[in-house]
Amino acid sequence: MTTLAEAELIMNDHDGPGVIPGRYAGPAIPISTGPTPQQIAEAARKADADRLAEQIRLWDRDHRQDQARIEAHPLGTPAEELPAGRLIDKRHRRITISWP
Repeated sequence: MTTLAEAELIMNDHDGPGVIPGRYAGPAIPISTGPTPQQIAEAARKADADRLAEQIRLWDRDHRQDQARIEAHPLGTPAEELPAGRLIDKRHRRITISWP
């Protein structure tokens, strides 16, 4: 019987196949490791770039001529009294940004 230490020596032997004596290893089958981290990152960047490009095309088509309306309100102004749009709370003011 082969010990674990002997098996590790055999498996790490670069002069021959890593086979434990007396055991059937089966046919050598290449193992696919899938995409590399770099390939995954490139695909994610491309997907992000595609989404950004689509948003820019929509803005260009539908909103290029629009003017954003930016307003500053006192910090205590209730949300229901603010115009619809993006709300940014700052230390002393509530800023709203809306598009017509």
